[in-house]
Amino acid sequence: MRRSHVFVSSLLALLPIAAQAEPAALSASVALSHPQVLAGKVADVYLMLTLEGVGDAAAPAARPPLNLALVVDRSGSMAEPTDSLNARTKMSYAIAAAQRFVEGLQDQDSIAVVEYDDRVTVMLPASPATAAQRAGLRTRLAALSPRGATDLA
Repeated sequence: MRRSHVFVSSLLALLPIAAQAEPAALSASVALSHPQVLAGKVADVYLMLTLEGVGDAAAPAARPPLNLALVVDRSGSMAEPTDSLNARTKMSYAIAAAQRFVEGLQDQDSIAVVEYDDRVTVMLPASPATAAQRAGLRTRLAALSPRGATDLA
């Protein structure tokens, strides 16, 4: 566990360097998939590092429009738990990440979504990422479930 703390501390130490490009304060939070590993056991521990700008939320910095495509693996292996200590599946993490991604879009952006297993399906062709589109997309992503294999040959 000490190595994990050193790694996280090293990441957090880089935050002031990242903030030097444009004066702004950053807030960081860290979450682990599970806080403990049994002695003598080997387990994968997933770390989510969240960085947020702290400052005047009323005047966000302008950015150019984004044109993005999100590709989601929904093959049968996504039904597996991430490890023996965690009941959450790979699919649940993929859906949560995709929904978080969609929440970060703005009306000026464009988004396309493709899902795949042994088939490739366009869930959403390139479309404006309006608030209504983002809300509908989060619902459609939540309904994804694992199926098929990953044979795209």
